[in-house]
Amino acid sequence: MLSIVARCVTLCAVLFSCTASAVAVDFQLDAPKAKTVFLAGEMTDWDKAKVPMAKGTDGKWHVRLDLATGQWLYKFVVDGAWITDPVGTQNDADGQGGRHSYVFVGDGDWSARAGVPAGKVDAVAVPSKAWGHPVKLNVYLPPGFQRGQPYPVLLLLHGAGMDADQWYKTGQVHHFMDNLLAQDLIRPFVIVMPSSGTLNYTGVSERFLTEELPLWLKDRYGLSPNVAQSGVAGMSMGGFGAFHLALSHPDRFGIAIALSGFYPQDLLDKVPPITRLPFSFVQLCGTEDPLLGGNRALARALQARGVSFYYREDEGAHTFHYWNQRTPEMLVAAGAFFSRGYVRHNEDMQRLPSAESFAIRGQPVPVTEALWPRLIGKWRGEWILADGSARGRLDQTLTAAGPGNVAGRYSAYDTPDGDKSINVPFSGRQFDTVAGCVGCIRAVDRAGVPYNETVSEEGGHLFRQFAIQYGEVTVVHRLRKMEGYSVIPVTDALWARLVGTWRGEWIVDGSSPRGRMEYVFAAAGPGHAEGRYSAFGTTNGDRDVNVSFSSVVNAIPGCEGCIGSFDKNGSVSLIRTVSEEDDELWLDWKTQYPGATVFVRLRKVGE
Repeated sequence: MLSIVARCVTLCAVLFSCTASAVAVDFQLDAPKAKTVFLAGEMTDWDKAKVPMAKGTDGKWHVRLDLATGQWLYKFVVDGAWITDPVGTQNDADGQGGRHSYVFVGDGDWSARAGVPAGKVDAVAVPSKAWGHPVKLNVYLPPGFQRGQPYPVLLLLHGAGMDADQWYKTGQVHHFMDNLLAQDLIRPFVIVMPSSGTLNYTGVSERFLTEELPLWLKDRYGLSPNVAQSGVAGMSMGGFGAFHLALSHPDRFGIAIALSGFYPQDLLDKVPPITRLPFSFVQLCGTEDPLLGGNRALARALQARGVSFYYREDEGAHTFHYWNQRTPEMLVAAGAFFSRGYVRHNEDMQRLPSAESFAIRGQPVPVTEALWPRLIGKWRGEWILADGSARGRLDQTLTAAGPGNVAGRYSAYDTPDGDKSINVPFSGRQFDTVAGCVGCIRAVDRAGVPYNETVSEEGGHLFRQFAIQYGEVTVVHRLRKMEGYSVIPVTDALWARLVGTWRGEWIVDGSSPRGRMEYVFAAAGPGHAEGRYSAFGTTNGDRDVNVSFSSVVNAIPGCEGCIGSFDKNGSVSLIRTVSEEDDELWLDWKTQYPGATVFVRLRKVGE
């Protein structure tokens, strides 16, 4: 029998109801005749560090572990035999002929919530000529589903040796969908969970998924989505399947999302020499995952071809604890693509963007007198409309922070109203603690709207996460403290540092159109700069790629870190701001075109 004892005070998390930062979990097994009992699971790297359990006078074995929030798979090892928790109700097939148990620590969107409309999961056996026998399938239908309506469809693939139940029973993906829909973070779409056993979505499995399954979905549910409304996602073997199917059938899948994918060398060898994938690709992997090398190899292969895609590594192993943390991000990414064709991208393998999930980053920081001075300084991140329709950059500088005394400046880029929210001062706001909530700060925004911020720490960096409700619109804000941020004075030493290659992205206000940008400064100094630039993903195709430039540049008096380009009349035509963050050099600027403002952010490569 398993019981969970909360040792830490629960914290209010952004977009989740409440989760705990660390929880003491009691594992118990009634086995009075056993000689030795161990706990083995994702928290012990299974057999490698299995934990001995102590036997009580009542014949029950027990052990208590401190576990982070989320899902953990486990088994008991009784006198050498591996068994599931005989009393626990949460278990599923383990892909090796047995079953594993699992526990959810804390509260999160993996749970069914009272008052939240629930979708329906159809468990069916679909006839298949390709397989020669019926195929087990689970189909998630969102609340209010009506046959024949134009719902998008996400094909969700399991790992090796598993079946359609893995994402349903172990992954609880239906609860995630219900809760994200209720929070207006996604719009309704259908999830189809097929079975492929140990066959990695090639051969008969591929024929079933791309030829037979679409016809069955149209006949059964009236679903016939176009490529812009179709996606494929999966983890482990399913991550391979997501990439392989989208690459092999670009007319069928518009987006592929791979978690901890398995990418053998023969797959890497088959990636064609293309400069643009025929589908949008999101690739995530844990830093302790044994498949990390293959994930990096695929990312490097795509990067070498100049392909636009999104790759990120987060702390985690090849476990459902990691995939549980990524599930909301996977579903929100699919929903954003279906709703407005939006997908994140990055091309720099060595310096990846910070995580963009809706969970708390790292561990919450207690709000004490010691925290207030740490909040002072430069913060950078993004704002996101909760319905996924828009997002943009966000900068904030706090010059004072404490109960009843908060002041500074903020800049909200890519907003629908253009530059109205850029570089706005604020003062007189109130911060205060929230009783019984670790890491929580009660705040009031410039419009007088109260909200809670959560302060957390990960990898030596502070993070702030909060959501503010403006009428019917919810805006999520995520910021990271730029501990090493400083504006660089324009001196002779800086001119020399400008020479070289810069990479980043351009973003049109409203943040919908965006693409890659590369600058190469061949020369830079007072009065003159020259080189070439490339702008990828532009509305006019590749006509802006690899264009040479030569301009008059100088420092702008009274503007720290500012370099201006001057036209022949001596007027400033462009202002670039140079800054340094975490020992990296950055260039930021905005350019006004008729009807649009374009923001550019570049990082010096190899600095």
